Amino acid sequence: MLSGATDMSDSLPSRFERLFVNLNEPISVYIRLYHSNFSPTFPVTNLLSFLPLPSKLSLRHVSPTTKAWLDSADLSIFSNLSVFFPLKLSSAEELRALYNTSPQCEHLTVTVLQPRPTPRAGKAIPLPPFPRLTHLHLTAPDHGSFQALLFFRHALQSAHVPLLSHLTINNLSFQGILALRWGSFTSFGDAGWTGGNVWHGLKELDLKLVVWWEDEAQAKEPHSHREAEQWGTEQQGSRRRKQDWRTSTRVLHDWLSCFAAHGQLHTFRFEWLGRQGPNPVLLDQVVATDGKRQWFSAPGIRWSGLRELRLGNVVVSSENVRRMKERMAGLELLVVPPECLTVDIVGLGIRADGRIWVGVSLEDPPAGQGQEAVPAALSPSSVAATRGSDRESLASEDRASMVLPFMLDIPQEGFT
Repeated sequence: MLSGATDMSDSLPSRFERLFVNLNEPISVYIRLYHSNFSPTFPVTNLLSFLPLPSKLSLRHVSPTTKAWLDSADLSIFSNLSVFFPLKLSSAEELRALYNTSPQCEHLTVTVLQPRPTPRAGKAIPLPPFPRLTHLHLTAPDHGSFQALLFFRHALQSAHVPLLSHLTINNLSFQGILALRWGSFTSFGDAGWTGGNVWHGLKELDLKLVVWWEDEAQAKEPHSHREAEQWGTEQQGSRRRKQDWRTSTRVLHDWLSCFAAHGQLHTFRFEWLGRQGPNPVLLDQVVATDGKRQWFSAPGIRWSGLRELRLGNVVVSSENVRRMKERMAGLELLVVPPECLTVDIVGLGIRADGRIWVGVSLEDPPAGQGQEAVPAALSPSSVAATRGSDRESLASEDRASMVLPFMLDIPQEGFT
């Protein structure tokens, strides 16, 4: 019905256009007093309320007049957009369409494509301005995400997103963290201060990370001939896996501390995908529990503005709760899956995202009650004994594996 022609030439206005451009006829008193949608252009406003979304989109192509009217009358048409990155727009018309709709977008879903030749920064299509964007949902590829996510970070830091306050990152790997790091110690392109307008204004952060280290069962599985040559002997392979875990722990700790530094973040949701992992807000305590504090010198993270914390696939004990309360003075809600709680935790069931969670009680127990029952902080090795191993125990110290607490430039072939 409203498909119309796509030609927007400067022809004479149609009768339909003149209906809402030159509408001067009086409106009945009945409509003025009793109709909730009354406006000086009531006939057109009433018509718009009955149009489905496909008809509205088709109406935008009738003429520049109908497009301008529809965009000003209904800002919700393009409030949710989904794009693939890097942008692949084959014509100027497609690029113009994206730039025309981005000012209305409030929720943007970006899917980073599988590895492919990444365009040079000078030839790549930048992100258009998103003046109304509040929530960015990013999904990373399964493999080879470093180059694509690094390029996306540069594009995002150069884009106009003044209202961005909620960031969701799904399927993030260790390579992805290296690409998205923006703190003062990063050496991949711009330093943190160039993208501060994007990262420092975040109030909600949702992270779903892929477990990137091997558990004990996987470490004992036979590798291919090529992998065997790369890892060398079993002892060398064990040492390499230990080094990788230590490096990833330091990098994750440094990255999260950048979000907590400015005190703007009030909601943090974190989940390990696949299996259980260490507590992301107590990584320094996990290391200290193993007695290997020598290779981890970073202090604990203070989350001064945090009000809500949700941890998925992370075992939480009463001692963990006590330490988190010390570092999060304003914490009001701690949510954990019921299967990840120890027996000394008290809480109430909560349904969120189609799952059952437990809201942990943050009240201190009465004096003289429950003090002897509080266990020590659970280390990954103790979690492995009860709920399945999530990493190789750091039973021996190898001083040759010590590295700086931040990453310098890494050869590109290391991420292919």
